[in-house]
Amino acid sequence: MIRLFAIAVTGLGTFMLSLAIFGLWFPRLLPGSIAVPLCITSLIAGTWLGIRLFGKETPNPIEELEAMGLAEVEEYKTLRSFEVEEIEDEGFHFFLELEGGDVLFLCGQYLYEIAEDEGQKEKPTFPCAHFRIKRHKIERWVYEVEPLSPHIPPEEKLPHYSEVYIQKHGFPEDGAIYTQPYEELKAEIRG
Repeated sequence: MIRLFAIAVTGLGTFMLSLAIFGLWFPRLLPGSIAVPLCITSLIAGTWLGIRLFGKETPNPIEELEAMGLAEVEEYKTLRSFEVEEIEDEGFHFFLELEGGDVLFLCGQYLYEIAEDEGQKEKPTFPCAHFRIKRHKIERWVYEVEPLSPHIPPEEKLPHYSEVYIQKHGFPEDGAIYTQPYEELKAEIRG
């Protein structure tokens, strides 16, 4: 609807401009038999320009990403998880123990839509025992988390990272996989 309005404004705008130029400013220079066709032509040209500028549907960037082969799908099965308190507005921080014993770290605002939050209207769906993540292959940002099993709340929520943890590991990066045991990692974060 907005595109249609933009096309109409472009077409009518060029028509009104041509009417003002040919009809008001140069009425003696151009006879009506020339001015009227010029105004109609400008209406058609303005509408064509509006269609060229505003008529195309905006492509879905996710579909384009997948079509270009830049999408990466990762599937995980987890046993349990814990959450670390966020600082400011970074998004949720989850450490998830994977079936093989490694620990996956996920962090970001993309988790706000699916994880449990105070005042949230919908039931949370993450963390869960089985899920799929879709990321940009090169830049690594997540564009979709698809829960494939029911929600399993985190075992506990820890305060922000201890100095010991930050000195040893630095600030964790979204998507990092730790080979360190789950309980040991949790103890380090706790300090």
